[in-house]
Amino acid sequence: MNRIFRVLWNAATGTFVVTSETAKSRGKKSGRRKLAVSALISLSSIMVSADALANAGNDTGKGIGTENGWIAIGEGAEADSTITTKEKVAEDPSKGYVAGAGIAIGYYSKASGASSTALGGYSLAESIGSVALGAGAHTTSTAKYSMAVGTNAVASNLYAIALGTNANASGKNSIALGRDTVSSAERSLTVGLGANAASLDSMAFGYNTSVTSDAANGIAFGSGAVTSAKNSVAIGSNSTATEENVVSVGSDALKRKIVNVGNGAISESSTDAVNGSQLFATNANVTQNTTDIAANTDSINQNTTDIATNTTNINSLSDSVTTLTDDALLWDAASGAFSANHNGSDSKITNLAA
Repeated sequence: MNRIFRVLWNAATGTFVVTSETAKSRGKKSGRRKLAVSALISLSSIMVSADALANAGNDTGKGIGTENGWIAIGEGAEADSTITTKEKVAEDPSKGYVAGAGIAIGYYSKASGASSTALGGYSLAESIGSVALGAGAHTTSTAKYSMAVGTNAVASNLYAIALGTNANASGKNSIALGRDTVSSAERSLTVGLGANAASLDSMAFGYNTSVTSDAANGIAFGSGAVTSAKNSVAIGSNSTATEENVVSVGSDALKRKIVNVGNGAISESSTDAVNGSQLFATNANVTQNTTDIAANTDSINQNTTDIATNTTNINSLSDSVTTLTDDALLWDAASGAFSANHNGSDSKITNLAA
């Protein structure tokens, strides 16, 4: 039973009031019954221990505003932050956070950051404007405006968001979504059980996906996918991207096809991918050219044979002409007469007509 206060029905004002444990209520029994029912509903909805200590009030420090309201509910809960300088909100210099003004609900929860919120047993919101929601959830003192939601979730940098059991967002503006996710680099994003993004502007989607620390702008998509080079993408279960500026759909041990690809432009300057139908046409042309080349080769070989035969015939004809020269009556232009020389000797001419 709480030893500090009790809630009683004030019949005169028609409201519930908080008063000393020793004070007595006045009014009809029905009022007390209504009080019991209302208190039961309220306690069950807040879901805190029956022995919890509830405090609500204004601390003595002054920030922006007239009062520094804070709320702490639960045994050992604390919401007592104080700040001495004006903390700006986002880009609006006319606004700021109130010193204190925190909310801590749960067993030994603590909201020590100005205007922070800690909900859940042992939850801890240490930074300005941060939210820690869940048993053991924690926003560190360096994690202004961050959010940790889930059992033992941790956000430890500016604007970081960790959502899920054991989720950890330690990079500035990083987001970790899912159990055991880790986003440790600036603007990194992880989604899925055990996903890890460790480089600038990297993203890991899926169970146990990973982008390593030297793979800035890398993306891993699919269970077990790993990207370990800059500006690269690994797509598909257990795919790996190990070279810079590549898109991988498999690994050394796992090969995949890319299907339903449209026709790419084919030109001297084109960098488009081509598909099977385009390659089929090219292969058909190559096959025809190969056939034509083979036919031409046969023709060339036949021509070579024919040329050799013609050469033989020409040589034979040359011999015949030489023989004919010895056996024929030839005109000798130097002497102005016909010569009947045969094999170097003068010959007779017979059978001349009268």
